[in-house]
Amino acid sequence: MFAQNMLLVGSAGGPAGDGADLIGTMSGYTLGAITVSALGESTASVRAWKAFDKGTSSPSRWRHAVSTWLKVDFGSSQVAYSYMLQGEGLTRDPAAWTFEGSDNDSAWTTLDTQSGIGTSSAEQDFSLSERAEYRYYRWSFTAMNGGSTVGIKEAQIRS
Repeated sequence: MFAQNMLLVGSAGGPAGDGADLIGTMSGYTLGAITVSALGESTASVRAWKAFDKGTSSPSRWRHAVSTWLKVDFGSSQVAYSYMLQGEGLTRDPAAWTFEGSDNDSAWTTLDTQSGIGTSSAEQDFSLSERAEYRYYRWSFTAMNGGSTVGIKEAQIRS
């Protein structure tokens, strides 16, 4: 259902999306109609919105225990073609997750499943096999690379 690092092509032969980040630079839990949330946060300094701050805050990351989720509510449906995750590095990098979409924040559709992902503090891009259009998107993390908390430096959902 999914291919990593692959450019999708639209029906006219051009790119399916322009790759622009749909979220923008967060400096709190809300930015316009967009709201970011998570199942939890490890400490007061590693808030969910910091995964979407483009590195502007210190520390610039979100952390929480394994079996957690990180969610974006756009306030209305948005079309997504890909997403990006940048782990914190080493044992806090996620090794397995699903990327999901929902129109009502209760029934979720799996858009992508990843497992066996190694450690890297570099940005990792993931293209969806099909265009997705939902109000809510979330990552549900299920395994880490040896640690007990997931650490996300940066995340994006792209058009």
